[in-house]
Amino acid sequence: MSDFESDFMDEDYEDYEYSEDESDKQLLGPSQASQLHTQATFTSDGGFGDDNDDEDFFGDGGDFEPVLNGLKKKKPWEVDFAVYNPHDLQEKQEAIVSRLEPMLALSRDTTSLLLHEFLWKEDPLLESFLMDRGRTLARVGLPESPSGAPQLETGDESFTCEVCFCGGANEQFLRLSCGHRFCGDCYTTYISGKVLEGESWRIRCAAPKCTVLVGLDAAQLLLQGRPELERYKQNLTRSFVKELSTMAWCPAPNCEYAVECQVPQAAWSYTIPTVHCRCGASFCFGCRLEDHVPAPCNLVARWQQKCKDDSETSNWIKANTKECI
Repeated sequence: MSDFESDFMDEDYEDYEYSEDESDKQLLGPSQASQLHTQATFTSDGGFGDDNDDEDFFGDGGDFEPVLNGLKKKKPWEVDFAVYNPHDLQEKQEAIVSRLEPMLALSRDTTSLLLHEFLWKEDPLLESFLMDRGRTLARVGLPESPSGAPQLETGDESFTCEVCFCGGANEQFLRLSCGHRFCGDCYTTYISGKVLEGESWRIRCAAPKCTVLVGLDAAQLLLQGRPELERYKQNLTRSFVKELSTMAWCPAPNCEYAVECQVPQAAWSYTIPTVHCRCGASFCFGCRLEDHVPAPCNLVARWQQKCKDDSETSNWIKANTKECI
């Protein structure tokens, strides 16, 4: 060892000071070290400690049970869904309209028409409206600056209804944004007929080839006090459910409930979105057939096609062959 290395190591040893604990450890002999290790390992009762020691540290697992239960893998047919009655559906519509009305700065009637046109998809509607307001409103037959709520006006001497050819100063008429005017009685009869045919928000102006929509406010104004008004509201609700891809009517006879299920269509190939209505019926949200767990929709479709083909084959055999005697 060189003189430099010797001096360097001497300095290290001189600078380092042992603590009392470390000094004690250095002075322990083999038997003392073994005894200290034994005392640290075993408890005073001579065993390896109480079995509850680990439980005291880790707990009994009860606190983790809700988390573990939440992590349990769902079965392919266990999906989240919600059931709505007609009143709930109307409230859901109103909530969506109320949310978008201030964003678009339009009337409630116009906002509702646009939502119907865009199948209640809020983001595409907002994007289209911000990019081209006029073109978006034109999709529902409205000008870029829609007028206020429609009202029945009183005609003048020059007014003549183009349907019944009645007119005069005392005749009430309805005029839409397109400018076409028809008397209140003719418009009421026209809208009532459309409602009985099952239409709702898509009812257009009574003038031939006019694309302007009558609007919800105008329809309800003309149908006020008539039995067709309730039918009109029912048609609106049915349109709402039909236009939403995440909703479907319960297929059970005379059932008025609708079911909402957020499972995307892309997942129907490996899931069986089975939902249960309040009426007691269970059906597959994907194919709208009765509950067919555990078979997936594509397998059920193939089976139905096979049964149909077998039935057609059987009918052909019966029609074209003779029975064996």
